[in-house]
Amino acid sequence: MSRRLFFQQLAALGMSSTAAVLADIELPDGGDWKQIAKSFPIYKSDILNLNSGSAGNMPRSVERAHLAAIQDMNRAPAYEVKDAKADLEARLMVRLARLMNADSSELILMRNTTDALNTVIEALDVGASHVLYAGVNDYPYAYQAMRARGLRDDVAFSDTTYDIEVSDEALIEHYDRLLTRPGILLLTHMSHRTGRVLPIKEITAIAHARDITVIVDGAHSYAHTEVNVKDLNCDYYATSLHKWLCAPLGSGLLYVRSDRLSGLRARSSANAQSNTIIKLGYEGTHDFYRIAGIWSAMDFLESIGGLSAKRTRLVALTQYWSTALKSVEDLAIHSYPGQIAIGNLSSTRYKTWELKDLLAAQNIHCKIVGRKGLSSRLRISTNLFMTEKELDRFIEVLAKHHS
Repeated sequence: MSRRLFFQQLAALGMSSTAAVLADIELPDGGDWKQIAKSFPIYKSDILNLNSGSAGNMPRSVERAHLAAIQDMNRAPAYEVKDAKADLEARLMVRLARLMNADSSELILMRNTTDALNTVIEALDVGASHVLYAGVNDYPYAYQAMRARGLRDDVAFSDTTYDIEVSDEALIEHYDRLLTRPGILLLTHMSHRTGRVLPIKEITAIAHARDITVIVDGAHSYAHTEVNVKDLNCDYYATSLHKWLCAPLGSGLLYVRSDRLSGLRARSSANAQSNTIIKLGYEGTHDFYRIAGIWSAMDFLESIGGLSAKRTRLVALTQYWSTALKSVEDLAIHSYPGQIAIGNLSSTRYKTWELKDLLAAQNIHCKIVGRKGLSSRLRISTNLFMTEKELDRFIEVLAKHHS
């Protein structure tokens, strides 16, 4: 669909201001990373956000489109606009699907990854002989949702926890030993703690051979690294768009492989008879204006050279700070397969919370991560709204306190 036609449809819905803003936005050119960083309102502020792993920040173009859509909705009979939005959302899905090699009919917008995962976990039929497989390496709320489903339906639960330091080959062997009975397996594509990318395709092949359904938590993968759901061959894939796509907060996406849709119960009685993915997404009146923000976020990604260029830049930023700190005494930099914009560090001189507070005092924000069996560390997640100069401030603070 042409951008012009999308704008015309917005105007026809009474959202002329949104259409005008989207048409008028000047997007940055790919390759000029300083100029790209400047296109984010957070750039050069007092805050250095090294926690895009929790949520990214919107570029100015996305912020403008999002705010214009909110204003338009507030100046129109909002419920009528909501009812007319199906075609616009369908066209947005075509763009989102292309980025993960899915069919648009297999996708539905959600509020976030957790919402999408819970929708699937609750909607799947689980038999008495099944096993639910998940581990503490998975996101806590997804892990807890799997455990809760097992307790509620009196279904066996198997802990899939693995050593985060092992090779892909050892990890595949781990799942090969573990997956012995039919059931449901939760896999994390990219670890929210370490940025490690798991060999999803190989583990999924093992699971499917044993009649095990695979749900993939892709919260940190979409618009961060290449995602090809056809190649991964997973049954379900959940992600957030407000992390690495830098779309408005509360934007998520669920992929359901076309041949798996019939095996899911409808989310509400309103859609119980539907044979399309809409049966999973009824949520009543909601923030329709997010469509404009997500559309604009896709425009931004394409303007900077697409995912490949973005990935290369994120890797360069991670390598910049990790290389600079590698020789600092009493600091450890932790590296894992597939890391892009998420890294870890720890200190033998400071407790992790002390290190976080030292940085926060300088308006440098990051997140503590850890779990049972994995000592706490600082997660450092860079993004396009910073340059090497901003990272120098982060590097200097840590070096100063370890000199």
